Amino acid sequence: MEKNRYAVWSSRLHHSNLSVLHYSVFFQMCRAHGVGFDIRDKQGSIFTLLECDRHENIGMISIGETLQGTLSTFAYNLNAINQEITTTSMQGRNNFMVKYCFCFYRNYLFISS
Repeated sequence: MEKNRYAVWSSRLHHSNLSVLHYSVFFQMCRAHGVGFDIRDKQGSIFTLLECDRHENIGMISIGETLQGTLSTFAYNLNAINQEITTTSMQGRNNFMVKYCFCFYRNYLFISS
């Protein structure tokens, strides 16, 4: 029997400090914080690496069994990434803490900033 899944997605995540990170370091940092996708349980987070000149943008999809859990995972991931790549001497510009508006329509969650 298939379980219901919820997904939270953003293709417009931006942090200027991402440009100084190699992708391998980014993924090691994610693993250290438990950020990843469990293929067996079909839940977790997946990143889309958006190629641009400065590598400041990523996308992220979080998938889970409950809406609250999925939203919490998405927020936790953003917070963990932000804490790891932000220092007092290198704050950077980001949209990780932007307030979002969530609404449902026919079992779909729509998010707008």
